[in-house]
Amino acid sequence: MPPTDARIFEDTIDGYFPLRVSLAQMMARNGFDAALVSLTQAPVAAFPGLPEDAPVPLTIRAGRAGLIDWLALWLWRDGEGMRLRAQGQWRWLAGGSDGARLDPMTRLAEPAFLHGVGWPGAGNGACKPAEIDLTAGAEAGSGAALWGPLPEAEGIVWADRPAVFGAPRAPIPGRYLVTSSRVAPIGGADTAIS
Repeated sequence: MPPTDARIFEDTIDGYFPLRVSLAQMMARNGFDAALVSLTQAPVAAFPGLPEDAPVPLTIRAGRAGLIDWLALWLWRDGEGMRLRAQGQWRWLAGGSDGARLDPMTRLAEPAFLHGVGWPGAGNGACKPAEIDLTAGAEAGSGAALWGPLPEAEGIVWADRPAVFGAPRAPIPGRYLVTSSRVAPIGGADTAIS
């Protein structure tokens, strides 16, 4: 069972910085070692070659604009900074595709609301909960909830099926987090991010 001091949170991240940088700032602001985060309906812009500390251009003359429909982000700190594994769906307004990946350095076009469950810690990853491999239909157990499935590789990958936050059973095989009943699910049991 993962640490029981997890807490549900809501926050807003800045659109000025690349997505990875804004998420790292959110983790530091909330004092989390790890967090499972939902981000939905967020406009994005990609500017090839723009340094991460450069301001967002007022008009898009180079690059492209799009929309994140949903992302389920698994974030944790280790000795090298923040790590990120995420899945979701997005689209570019002018068409085109990055294949099955979204660059974590893509910028939000404006601030975005997010919510999730976070594990407070000392910033060194010591409070990161364990990931558990489950088969489809596996139950969380009495008074517990499942969060996932978690992406297997670092980065942001396309997913055909939304993640579940606070479900009593695994809808598909994969790696999940399990929390005790002291962590209330977001939006009720069986809530899917989509």
